[in-house]
Amino acid sequence: MRRFLLKSVRRLSKPPRKSDGHRKMNEAYDKEKDTIEENNVVTGPQVPEGVGEKPVVREEGGTGEGRTEQRKVRSLYQRVQTMSVPEKIQLALKGDKEARGLLLRDSNKLVTTAVIKSPKISESEVQQIARSTNVDGELLRIISQKREWMNKYKTKLGLANNPKTPLDISLKLLTSLRARDLSFLAKSKNVPTVLSKRAKQLSDKRSRR
Repeated sequence: MRRFLLKSVRRLSKPPRKSDGHRKMNEAYDKEKDTIEENNVVTGPQVPEGVGEKPVVREEGGTGEGRTEQRKVRSLYQRVQTMSVPEKIQLALKGDKEARGLLLRDSNKLVTTAVIKSPKISESEVQQIARSTNVDGELLRIISQKREWMNKYKTKLGLANNPKTPLDISLKLLTSLRARDLSFLAKSKNVPTVLSKRAKQLSDKRSRR
């Protein structure tokens, strides 16, 4: 009896024998697990494209010198906004080209007149003002009164084609224009009708000679 009980206990203590199907399933699982671990070690986890890359910082358009010039103009503009009229006049007389160009847009006529009377103003600036339709007619009159500037054909042409030029001045300039420019002015819709008609009369008269 005792021997029978011992045999029964030994049979119960042994683990149940696995079936062939169950054993094959475990082997396949272990093999797949080893493959996954091996791939992770070799290649590592995939990282989305762009993650961890250094961001590209794009600079503002233009050269470094151009950006410096833009900052200079902005700084000058801010300075002018806080100036009194006498200070603006002094800057117009003694400042550089950028300062004159900025002050030329000022609403005070004393300031803009100081710009055109600046001893530092160049001929190219004067010729540009002569063509500009954004300036007051009195500035154009001042230009027409200075012989040194009026000796330049570009100055005369600019004033003659500018609708802001006082009519008495532009009419006098017609006789000094070249035939091609006079013909162009006769067809222009941007100048007073009186001026274009007079230009046409002179142009026709010259062509009959």
